[in-house]
Amino acid sequence: MAEPLKTSGAASGGKKPATAHRAGKILLVDDHPATRRVWSAVARRLGHIAIEASDGERAWTILQDNSDVELVMTDYQMPNLDGRGLVERMQGDARLQDLPVIMVSGTIPIEEVRDLLGLGVSRFLTKGDALELMKKYMKTLLDSSRGLFAG
Repeated sequence: MAEPLKTSGAASGGKKPATAHRAGKILLVDDHPATRRVWSAVARRLGHIAIEASDGERAWTILQDNSDVELVMTDYQMPNLDGRGLVERMQGDARLQDLPVIMVSGTIPIEEVRDLLGLGVSRFLTKGDALELMKKYMKTLLDSSRGLFAG
């Protein structure tokens, strides 16, 4: 049985954002529900709509059904389809290959980080990184994908 699509934020009754910017739809992918809840809370505090997926396979299905997702934040290591596999599929789909991706991992060799960045990952975070850096990456990548600034 497929898990239901779980969204939170302005479109699902969450608090209205304090800023005047347009809410972005962010897909948050991690096999740990507690991690997804934290990420979702950060996205909502920034005024965005969060969609959660428990693994890369579910995320892939959501991406196929939701053309308005503007950013993907995914764990590296997950069952069924890991973060790398998800990014590889996205790179093979012309509609998704330019979608910004934040990859997150607890431990990963630096060589793999370099490979992921070369594959199309936009930013990399370790699970211990501060939430402020996560917020910065979300804002920067959404603004960049909307052409709001160059850089």
